[in-house]
Amino acid sequence: MKEPNRRWRYLPLGILKSFGIILVIIYTIKTFWNILSSVENEIAAALITASVTAIISVISLILGKYYENVQTINQQLRDKKIPIYEQFIEFIFDLMWGEKIKGKRMSEAEMQRFFTRFTQKLVSWGSDEVISKWGSFRKELINYASIKDNELSKAQFPKIMFMLEDLLLAIRKDIGYKNNNIHRGDILRLFINDIDQYL
Repeated sequence: MKEPNRRWRYLPLGILKSFGIILVIIYTIKTFWNILSSVENEIAAALITASVTAIISVISLILGKYYENVQTINQQLRDKKIPIYEQFIEFIFDLMWGEKIKGKRMSEAEMQRFFTRFTQKLVSWGSDEVISKWGSFRKELINYASIKDNELSKAQFPKIMFMLEDLLLAIRKDIGYKNNNIHRGDILRLFINDIDQYL
């Protein structure tokens, strides 16, 4: 089940602010109406025009400030998340090509150290979906690393790759991408040459 977006936690505060604004507007309109009913028509028309302009300006200012606050909060969250996600992608590339590039394979102890550090940061800053996908991928990766049978490990490889892609898509979504035109295999194709044979 998909958990609610982080933005929903701000909903009660938004509703309370909106309710307060509505009460102020109702009180202002009532007071204004009492004033209008006691003045001449020409003066009343001028007052109405000026008041509508002022009300629209105030509402625009309030909504603009609220939107600006939401954007600021989202940007601050992204600034915390991006370095964590970059570390994860670097880990994945080291895991896959470390032996070719660095001349040595990543040890199980190194993997475990990364898992511990990454999970700690993810609990604080990751979205619900990323945490869920990471948990599934991590479990599958540990199982895969423990398999000694070559044929069995080959059979498990596509499953792990597609779980990785799901995790990468969740990460992209968490930092603001829509992923609308990305299909199964599109991200894996960037670094796995023969991915099409598994689709």
